[in-house]
Amino acid sequence: MSADFVPVLDKEGKTIREVSISPIFKFDMRQRLIHRAYVITSRAWYQPKGRDPMAGKRTSAKSWGVDRGLSRVPRLRSGRARFAPSVVKGRLAHPPVSTKKLHRKLNKKERLRAILSAISATANQELVRLRGHRIDQLRLPVVLDPEVKKLSRTSEVRRMLENFGLSEELKRVEDFRERSGASARRGRRVKRKVGPLIVVDEICPLQKASSNIPGVEVVNARRLGLRELVPGGQPGRLTLWVESAIQVLERRLIETNAA
Repeated sequence: MSADFVPVLDKEGKTIREVSISPIFKFDMRQRLIHRAYVITSRAWYQPKGRDPMAGKRTSAKSWGVDRGLSRVPRLRSGRARFAPSVVKGRLAHPPVSTKKLHRKLNKKERLRAILSAISATANQELVRLRGHRIDQLRLPVVLDPEVKKLSRTSEVRRMLENFGLSEELKRVEDFRERSGASARRGRRVKRKVGPLIVVDEICPLQKASSNIPGVEVVNARRLGLRELVPGGQPGRLTLWVESAIQVLERRLIETNAA
């Protein structure tokens, strides 16, 4: 098979035809650009938060003055310090404010180049393995027949991934780490590994069928971004591309921006 062609796989993992490799996989992989774009873009994922302006100030405490052998912080009649920073139930010296500007701007061309670099990284065997994915002898990029979008059962999707030789990958992402402390109390008790990403071009049964497989994520090509392609800012996520989704990305990223 020529290096300019890639096989199109069906749900059984068999090659049904060959197609020429898309130009979106041939861009230079610029890791520093990807990291910069990821950091700037991720600022928009945070929710602004602030404190009540009167937090720690609702008290009748007042300073007792000097010549008592005590610090001059506001105190209750019992002698307990209140109101001041660094005391129990006191205010914060510099509390977070909801008006803080979190978002940062990124040039359109810079964002486009970063996404194309991230897509190219998904076709790099060394980067994908370096990220921890167990792909055995799977050839990248992996292009799927559009018929796989009709899979409507979780068992069918799991069987399809196993037919591609990703059994070890599924076992890897099934392992999770249970955390305690503040992260557990805030709904982040379980920390899972990132698994395969499947890119489709429309709403389909495959999205719901894949939702119950740990680590597997299905995303629409029209909304594909750095958050899905480079989790944590590290390029090389194992990605399976539905053939029609590649055509959508070519129109979205190359043809539209070249016009």
